[in-house]
Amino acid sequence: MLFLSPAFIAGAAALLLVIHVVVRLTSATAKVPGPVVSNFTSLVLKWHELGANRTMYLHDLHKKYGPVVRVAPNEVSFTSAAALKEIYGSGGSGYDKTEFYDLFQVYGKRNCLQNQDDEEMMHQVAADDSLKNRLVQHYSPTLHRVVSNVLASFAKPRSIPLADNFVIENAKEDGVADFTVLNRLKEKNSVLDTIDMAAECLDHMAAGIDTTGDVLCFLMWELSQPRSIKYQRLLREEFRSKPNAPFDELTLLDAVLNEGLRCFPAIPMSLPRYVPQGGRVIDGFSLPEKTVVSCQSFSVHRINDDVFPDPDKFYPERWLETEGDADRRRLQWAFSSGGRGCIGKHLAMAEMKTLLRDVYSQYETEPHESMSIESMAMDDQLISSRPLGKRCLLKFVPVTEEEKK
Repeated sequence: MLFLSPAFIAGAAALLLVIHVVVRLTSATAKVPGPVVSNFTSLVLKWHELGANRTMYLHDLHKKYGPVVRVAPNEVSFTSAAALKEIYGSGGSGYDKTEFYDLFQVYGKRNCLQNQDDEEMMHQVAADDSLKNRLVQHYSPTLHRVVSNVLASFAKPRSIPLADNFVIENAKEDGVADFTVLNRLKEKNSVLDTIDMAAECLDHMAAGIDTTGDVLCFLMWELSQPRSIKYQRLLREEFRSKPNAPFDELTLLDAVLNEGLRCFPAIPMSLPRYVPQGGRVIDGFSLPEKTVVSCQSFSVHRINDDVFPDPDKFYPERWLETEGDADRRRLQWAFSSGGRGCIGKHLAMAEMKTLLRDVYSQYETEPHESMSIESMAMDDQLISSRPLGKRCLLKFVPVTEEEKK
């Protein structure tokens, strides 16, 4: 019974611990700057993820350790333009998406939301509580099974019936316009079934609605603050002087929106990828295959203060300067980049510019008395950023005819 003695168990545990420490200290990621604990365990990172604080935790690490930081034994975060190009560059970079993206396997279809039923459907699709449930399932399957079994004794599992029924029925229909993605999928000799097509459609619907809304929410809040309210007047002057100009001639509007996207990216979180077979060298660090690497727009837009001086300040004028313009646009990463970047970027820009022009040519906005700076802090959700208070109330004050002239 020697093998069951306390002394033997303690010795074996100590030996395994020593081996683990030696392996970690000699690993490739050990050479990457970062907190000591991140070289031995990912528990700290997972704790922040489960607490909806991953983005700010990583950003604080970047502020302390620089543009490259080890955040877990097998995960490294980057902020440089070179890393963006290497990891997400077009032309088949070879960096595959991690299992993190399995969290978004839900159904839907992109369409115009016009009534209360549609609003409730989108709430079911993107509700924060359902995403937290998936996050627990992703990181602790055993815990999720235990909790689910206990809850099943008291209540039936909640699904998203409105979204499910809506998209599945639409996926079955034959009378679809020729130019839609759904019809293209049906035309080809594809193995995609109804559920596959429905899942593909939700990606476009959820991605195209919440993201633009989140950016406009934070941007219009910023424009309503005393420190930035002057931009409302400047925008109105530009709209008045160029009443029929296309968007590409409204330079201040473009600058305001780009600064809004820099300060308040709709997807501020990391977009993780696996290092391809054979390993890669990124920003001077040699990383083995299957290492998780990523960039997060929140930090890309702030750590590079040589490109974005005073990065925490809302300053649209920086986008009107000729010097350094190429570097700024190279690091403008609100829509990601490469072959898997946002395919709806130009549509989203047009939508947001249309709303900003229509609002600020007719109204001035100011915060509602019930709002506070604290309630508008960024709530680091799984797929987007929203106000911590879950709302943004603004007062729309009509501009007088004299002010319009």
